[in-house]
Amino acid sequence: MVSGCLGISWFLGRTVRGLERELQPTDFPVEWGHDHATAVDLNSYRLDVVGAVSNPLHLTFDDLSAIPTVKRNAPISCDMGRIWESNVLWEGIPLIDLLALAKTSPQTLDHIVARSVTGYERVINAVDITNPATMIALKAEGAPLTVAHGYPARIVGPVKENQVHGRSGYMVKYVTKLICVAKSG
Repeated sequence: MVSGCLGISWFLGRTVRGLERELQPTDFPVEWGHDHATAVDLNSYRLDVVGAVSNPLHLTFDDLSAIPTVKRNAPISCDMGRIWESNVLWEGIPLIDLLALAKTSPQTLDHIVARSVTGYERVINAVDITNPATMIALKAEGAPLTVAHGYPARIVGPVKENQVHGRSGYMVKYVTKLICVAKSG
């Protein structure tokens, strides 16, 4: 795994010294600190929504693409310190809509464990489960995600201010499983 941040200047329609092509909308900086996959096979890819749900989901990328999406701006920043930040227009499925398809009430959940194809995990707390800003992103800046940005799907969560890591939200690239954990009691 590559550790650290890789950033490039993001000037659409311009060339940058050292690059042999014009930059594209998905050429915003990449954060490699936690999770890195070289490719995800769409033929075998599934997003599983399991655990405390009445209707477990095992969605292909085509299934995900058929679900209505929303767009919202959210920053992405270097998780290794305040080296760079880029504001990105994400497009995806609100988490609360996906949970409705799985027939679970977000208010009954304590948390969700979001797992990547690489095994990386991040916990989404009860407050952010119900936050409409938490989504399964399928596109960035109007284009499908690149592998570097978590293709085919990634978690994009609500923005949090953090003195160490700058402004960012929950980010899990290559998300393949959402494990819903019920409140105890």
